[in-house]
Amino acid sequence: MNIIQLSGIISSMSYCSDGGMRVGLHTNEMTNDEKNELQKYFQQFGYILFKPTEFQNSDIPKESIEDKTKSPSKRLRAVLYIWYQQSGSKNDFEILYRQKIEDMINIVKSKLDK
Repeated sequence: MNIIQLSGIISSMSYCSDGGMRVGLHTNEMTNDEKNELQKYFQQFGYILFKPTEFQNSDIPKESIEDKTKSPSKRLRAVLYIWYQQSGSKNDFEILYRQKIEDMINIVKSKLDK
């Protein structure tokens, strides 16, 4: 299990329409290695723990977590959209989305018995 422990403060909070909250964090000064490690977790789902003192290994849950806020199809669409943005494509996202979904459908269909 990959874990990163940072020190800092909760600097902002706001409510989301789905009942969740948006939380902004401000860390203490970080090394380049710590920044690189934190970057690996950008846009990933996981546990967030807060405690006024450092965590001990016994404080950290052992079970894995699943993103239950989005259906698998919504998660796939979100990932495809990030890919679309990162590619710098000027084409319409809906066109790319439908093409990629069709490609995936054809891959699965090709594995079906005739």
